[in-house]
Amino acid sequence: MANLGQLAEQHIRQYESHLTQIDGLIARVNKAPIPAEVHDEFVALKEKRDVLAEEVAALRRKPIKDWRKEDIPLAGLGPMVMWGIVAQQLERLVERLGV
Repeated sequence: MANLGQLAEQHIRQYESHLTQIDGLIARVNKAPIPAEVHDEFVALKEKRDVLAEEVAALRRKPIKDWRKEDIPLAGLGPMVMWGIVAQQLERLVERLGV
């Protein structure tokens, strides 16, 4: 069984992987002209990405001694849902723009 530090690191790596995926989708959208009708949606998705990125940075800064065993499952469930929602919305936007 992994120790607390390893579990925390595993979750952080998962979040960073999702962030990389989201950043790739944002880069694809940025390559195309953004139609006015999706501009606000795209801006909102980038803002959500920034919030998620800050959460990853905060987790990265949190000393292992401050992690509790109970934090690991909670850290994994809620934010992972948000990562999935943001990525899915960006994927749909990429499809609509054909980029």
